[in-house]
Amino acid sequence: WSGGSGFGSWNQMGSVPAARFTPSSGDGTITATVTVTGTGACSAVSVSDQRQIVWHTAPVITSVAVTDASNCAGDNGVIGIYATGDGPLDYSINNGSTYTDTSNFYWNVSIGSYNVVVRDVNGCTTAYSGNAVAVGGPSPVTATVTVTGQNICAGGIDGEITISGFSSTGSGAPFEVSLE
Repeated sequence: WSGGSGFGSWNQMGSVPAARFTPSSGDGTITATVTVTGTGACSAVSVSDQRQIVWHTAPVITSVAVTDASNCAGDNGVIGIYATGDGPLDYSINNGSTYTDTSNFYWNVSIGSYNVVVRDVNGCTTAYSGNAVAVGGPSPVTATVTVTGQNICAGGIDGEITISGFSSTGSGAPFEVSLE
């Protein structure tokens, strides 16, 4: 092998003439010359071939910002992905199953967990080290219901239903109560 010095490492793969090139970090280009020379009676026969190997640095995800859903339906969260790399960049919040190239923001995201991946123009991908990203939201409304005088007589007013302890993260007063 020639041409591999200082750019990465070569690894001979078994007895069949195969090798793997592992590039060093950063972008780069190398021209590798492969020469195969026969042994024994064929030692005078050799074949040479040159190939150019180009490698690229994968995108770097610098941060992911999450805004939890604020409505009761839990479907207005936001995920913002900040990354650098050979552009344009494509963004995914479903582990690379699909990508969007229109924005690094996902709007109207439902409550749940998402796996962020970024892909550059060369097809190199990077998964976010903080996966899975969680989009939260308001908790459901809770209340305590107390019933007294459950055995009431027709026409009487000797029973009572008390509702207290309303709480919810993200949903404030006023609360509506109905009796059906």
